[in-house]
Amino acid sequence: FQAYSLEGGAVLSDLGINISVDGELKSLDANDLDMLIVCGGYRSDLTPHRPVLERLRALAWHTLTMGGLWNGSYLLAQAGLLDGYACTVHPDSRAGLEESFPRVKLLPMPFVIDRDRISSAGANSALSMMLAVIRHRNLGERVVAEHGADLGIVVGERVVQPARVHPRVDAEIAGSDHRV
Repeated sequence: FQAYSLEGGAVLSDLGINISVDGELKSLDANDLDMLIVCGGYRSDLTPHRPVLERLRALAWHTLTMGGLWNGSYLLAQAGLLDGYACTVHPDSRAGLEESFPRVKLLPMPFVIDRDRISSAGANSALSMMLAVIRHRNLGERVVAEHGADLGIVVGERVVQPARVHPRVDAEIAGSDHRV
């Protein structure tokens, strides 16, 4: 994976961790990407820079899975990239997202996979989300080939276990395009 920032400089996380990046956002070539995940911590500024929204919209024109981690879903929603999609966000941020973006179907789940959009409510559910993506796309063999058998064993142990879903949400999703 690679990390990018608006101007290509290191990013300070909401926990004060300095994150090195591989380049600036405008240098991303959608043809080189399978997936783009917008990370936003609990204390992240929810007022995005216009160039970020514009770049996300431009990248969305390509066949690309886009996702939001924690409050990263806010940026995708602000760019209009979650309209008509289901997503999740940290419980403390749900009311604000629901009020601000009525065309986004907000689900009270740890993670949501809806067609080419994925979202995780927080850091703890991000691993489960990514393992579900690997399972749904049948990427287990590719993970082993690229990252080694030890990781493949861990992934294999996790992806054979079905995701646990609240019965009310499971019934709501059944028959729709939303996958969990």
